[in-house]
Amino acid sequence: MKLKFFILLVILVTNTFIISSQNKSVHDKIDSLILALYNNNQFSGQILVGTLDSVIYAKSYGWANKEKGQKLTNTTPTRLASVSKSVTAMAVMQLHEQGIINIYKPIKTYLPEVPYDDITAASLLTHTSGFPHINGKYMGKLYKVSNPLYGDVTNDGLLKFLELKKPKRNYELGEKFFYLNSGYSLLASLIERVSKKSFNNYLKENIFDPLGMDSSFVLSKETFNEHDIAFSYKYKKSKIVKDLYYTEKRKDGERIPESILYGDKHIFSCIEDMYSLDTAFFKYQLHSKKIVDEILTPVKPKTIGENDLKYGYGWYLQEQTGAWHHTGGIEHYATLNYVDVKENLVVIVLGNRLIGPLYGLVGGPHRIIKGKPIEKYYQMKSEIKSFDVFEKTFKIDY
Repeated sequence: MKLKFFILLVILVTNTFIISSQNKSVHDKIDSLILALYNNNQFSGQILVGTLDSVIYAKSYGWANKEKGQKLTNTTPTRLASVSKSVTAMAVMQLHEQGIINIYKPIKTYLPEVPYDDITAASLLTHTSGFPHINGKYMGKLYKVSNPLYGDVTNDGLLKFLELKKPKRNYELGEKFFYLNSGYSLLASLIERVSKKSFNNYLKENIFDPLGMDSSFVLSKETFNEHDIAFSYKYKKSKIVKDLYYTEKRKDGERIPESILYGDKHIFSCIEDMYSLDTAFFKYQLHSKKIVDEILTPVKPKTIGENDLKYGYGWYLQEQTGAWHHTGGIEHYATLNYVDVKENLVVIVLGNRLIGPLYGLVGGPHRIIKGKPIEKYYQMKSEIKSFDVFEKTFKIDY
């Protein structure tokens, strides 16, 4: 009996060592790839590769704030850009599951300033509401209403604009898919109205704190000053400089970080926090399975365009693989949250000077995990143009 137990123990230890060695090899190969991309001026940011059960690789390369000598880490708060929409959708569906709102009721039930009788939270979540293209032809008019009252374009200003101007909607409810940032700003206002909390405080109390997401917050003047964030950088006039679109001096004064639309963007997080969020979501720790299935059901508008992508509530479905994902881009941040349940693959990329295609950062590590050779990453013209400046003035030797 003791001999059998000893043999079993040896087998277990040996198998554990083999698995550990294999994982180490995969980790090192992925790290070699990411470091090579960084050194070749093709990547700067945070990247995590793993499964829904464990992290295989997580590392950060580049500056968070070069002027202060702060390097990126795996917990540096970085702007999610439109990946924020997935978080906003999760919050909306928490309130729906709790019976606080009904996403199929007209949103004016909760936000009477909205002048449309049939637009629902569900249709805003799927970009099929016909809500006006505020970020397009109405932005100037919105600014004229919002700026005198709130100092800039704000979520409260958006509600006031809708109430006063009643802009013409884009199309009838459910007619087609039209990706729209301002619809998700309206959803953040819905969360604030029914919860009687700021968007940041609602997320903090109901998602961030319960999941230990200590580096996550919604951009405001207060939160901006509380955290050492990862700034984004751009190549301009033979220099690599901060992209400060939301904080730089303007002709009409300083743009205040809190006075910008949120819900569609402007959530900050890090790869460790986003991994906690993804695993909690796909393991039904934030919502019931029924609600998660609803979130991950692609919308079917009346008219489907040839290039339309499959979209649920804040998540795209990649038809070729069945993976769920969302990308984001603002200033010079470029972000990707990618979860393939079938392959049990999670890839999170939060770039702050990323120029090349994001999905190559899924394919390369995935091929390494599968034991397949990776394809060459070709430099883009912009990466070649800024390479010398990067190497001489911006590169960190790792």
